Amino acid sequence: MTHGTLRQGGLLGVATGILSVIAAAVATRSPFVAIGAVAALLIATLLLHSLRFAVPLILLSPALSNSYISGLPDLTQGVKAFALVAAGLAIIRYGLRVSMIWPVMAYWAVLLLSWLFSDMPSGYSLTTGVVACVGFAAYWLPLAVKWPAIWGSTVLKTAVYLPYVSLAYGLILWVSPLARSPLAVDGLTGELRLQGSTIPAHFAFLCLVSVMAAYVLIQREGLRFLPWAAVSFVLLLATLTRGSIVAGSVIVVAILASIYSMAPKRSTLRFDVLAGSGVAITAVVLAILTAFVAREGATGESISSTGRADAWSFLLDSRSDAWFGSGINSIPSLVSGTLFERHFDAAHNEYLRALVEYGLVGSALVGVALAYIAFATTRRARASQGVRIGALWVSAAILAAVDNPLSNPAFMLPFIFIVYFACNPSSGPQIKSRVIPGLT
Repeated sequence: MTHGTLRQGGLLGVATGILSVIAAAVATRSPFVAIGAVAALLIATLLLHSLRFAVPLILLSPALSNSYISGLPDLTQGVKAFALVAAGLAIIRYGLRVSMIWPVMAYWAVLLLSWLFSDMPSGYSLTTGVVACVGFAAYWLPLAVKWPAIWGSTVLKTAVYLPYVSLAYGLILWVSPLARSPLAVDGLTGELRLQGSTIPAHFAFLCLVSVMAAYVLIQREGLRFLPWAAVSFVLLLATLTRGSIVAGSVIVVAILASIYSMAPKRSTLRFDVLAGSGVAITAVVLAILTAFVAREGATGESISSTGRADAWSFLLDSRSDAWFGSGINSIPSLVSGTLFERHFDAAHNEYLRALVEYGLVGSALVGVALAYIAFATTRRARASQGVRIGALWVSAAILAAVDNPLSNPAFMLPFIFIVYFACNPSSGPQIKSRVIPGLT
């Protein structure tokens, strides 16, 4: 790639970002016009230039959140449109892996079943379900695209840098007159939580996927990415987001276990790993205890669920059909007019969301599709590169029990591309080695 081509791509990326912000400003009056404008702009950008620049832009978009610029909405819908358009064009240009489209098909099957058999709640329409279905399915579509494998290292490194981009952008917002909130926010329960340019829970997602990407790069390219994983995990601890911290701990354990198992016997590196494990465990315990103590004082509960337990019980009792659910994205309609409306228009539990919105039949369809994808990608990553990504899926499964990762671009877009490029060698022959580069 020539310097001129790289410069043109950078200029197009900057122009896309500026015009996307303008389009988002239009959303204060007409969200559909703004989404259409962003989509049209991206189509033009991608058609005029290489798709190579589309994937890093997709990953960086959630880190450049506009949540705290007064009068300017966030770009979440624009990011979804960007990802969907890029994936569609990439399918045309590079081809489709049919075996990877099962999650997409499962979501559309759930929509059809709920339309045919479910008793939808008042205030909910089929249009709402279609829009939500497109959004959920769009996150999984990039996994089915035959992206050029040579992009792998660049995309994984971009994912590693996401929390640092968000911190830098948040610092700019903090010192500017535009911002409404600092880098570390005084949470609802009184504790200070690091948030970057977004909210603490979403910044925690960025830190978590950074640790995940570093884990894959450590196995592919060597221990030079270990410091990135360590710093990203420290940033994750500073968010005091309990679910993401536990999910991130799974990746840290996987990193330490991999290094320990592959280090030469009687090596001082094994002692270093054991010492590092002790430090990591202590840090996790302290962070989680800090979050629990602060929220216990605010809620009066010995173990605070921040209202989740009551909301989950209400949602299970409110679903209109146990077998076919209440419809995709029907939870906002179920909580409308109740005391849960403000904070629980999302379930903060993907398993419960599935039971309420998809029903038992739909949950089984989506669950089987995702289990197949997890198994297939884990097997392919180990066979093609000697990379173990089972910990990524375990981490995501834990996070899904207490948050909304499957519907949030800050987690899903980086996660899908991390999984994809963990399965595909960036260049040269297949590695099939358990030795971390630079370890011996």
